[in-house]
Amino acid sequence: MTTSDPATNIHRILIVDDQENVHEDLEQILLHHSEAPVPSPTFEEAVLGERPVQNRPNASVRFRVDHAYDGEEAIARVDDAAAKEYPYSVIFMDIFLSSEENGIGVVSRIWEKHPDIEVVLCTAHSEFALSDIIATLGMTDQLLYVRKPFDATSIVQMALALTRKCALHRKSETYIEDLRKTNEELAKEKENSETASRAKTDFLANMSHELRTPMHAILSFSKFGMRKISQSSPEKLRHYFSQINLAGGRLLNLLNDLMDLSRLESGKMIYRIESHDIKDILSATLEEFGNDIAEKGIRINVANTEVRLAVDCDKHKIAQVLRNLLSNAVKYTPEGKKVEITFEHSGFVDAYEKMTEGLTVKVRDEGIGIPDEELTAVFDKFIQSSKTKTGAGGTGLGLAICQEIIKAHGGKIWAEHNPEGGAILAFTLPYYR
Repeated sequence: MTTSDPATNIHRILIVDDQENVHEDLEQILLHHSEAPVPSPTFEEAVLGERPVQNRPNASVRFRVDHAYDGEEAIARVDDAAAKEYPYSVIFMDIFLSSEENGIGVVSRIWEKHPDIEVVLCTAHSEFALSDIIATLGMTDQLLYVRKPFDATSIVQMALALTRKCALHRKSETYIEDLRKTNEELAKEKENSETASRAKTDFLANMSHELRTPMHAILSFSKFGMRKISQSSPEKLRHYFSQINLAGGRLLNLLNDLMDLSRLESGKMIYRIESHDIKDILSATLEEFGNDIAEKGIRINVANTEVRLAVDCDKHKIAQVLRNLLSNAVKYTPEGKKVEITFEHSGFVDAYEKMTEGLTVKVRDEGIGIPDEELTAVFDKFIQSSKTKTGAGGTGLGLAICQEIIKAHGGKIWAEHNPEGGAILAFTLPYYR
């Protein structure tokens, strides 16, 4: 909001009076000042280099004078000026208006919404004492009281002083608001930085565990095997080698996640886009979880397969997404419960802000669920849901990788609550790329 026209330094003044001659007198006084020529430099200013007169505070100040003849019109004009962000600086308000409400009541109403406007109360009568005015409007430095008839010099000096005071006040309010916003932004950046720092600390702690656990298994079983190679049966040695193989596979998967994340962040991931049936990709992925599903007695339901299931995608990357979503669903679904995968034809706004047709895949589990405040955060890098954080938790990379893959396909991915308990992890892919 500006208190004057920045291009012309014109301040707005509103005259409120029910007498036309008062409007004419005040307008003539104020505009006569505005139209007065700028004096020529004095000898001292020209020769001795004193500050030129046009740079003095009041030399270039001009007034725009508007008129209102009753309280309602005055309030309407003040509201309209504020709405247009070119508000009044000063109001010359007659105390005795012909309307039911006197000027003091009108000022009180104006200050309720616009408390920064300077007011000059004017009257030719003596019925109102200054103490009565203060009793209604309070003790304030934004109110002056003058008697009619007006002294032109006093009115001009009053207008100059009050418009300048109002301008400085509003400018300081703007600076304070800007400072408040800057402080809020800095506080938010600090909070985000601390959150990121905590997330990376958690990530490093989990990463240390995830690296040390398989490495410890590899070293331990290889040590047992070397020590007992001449004493152990083939079955025992096979067990040692099997455990080494499992630990090595786990370590390799972890390193692959880290490599994928690095390539995704650098934009160097290569995608081979072809038309594929998502159901075929899902079937192959489900086979990988056959033992885990059987051991926990989890039921797998695949529904709505009659919709169009062929989409343009990189089947290996989409298999990686499904693998991550199914891994979470199977891991956190209790024994004897079910995991459901459904397909839906849907329209959505793609990464290019265009409405397009696509296929939505939803993986519903009946597990521990995700807190409301974490439904978005679980897709951030290094972030795990507070409900899934354990001493042997994952690295917090799986869903972040899924999000990058789906975004690269022009789709979207999200989490929501399962009404039956648990969570729904879903993604939509456009049919064509």
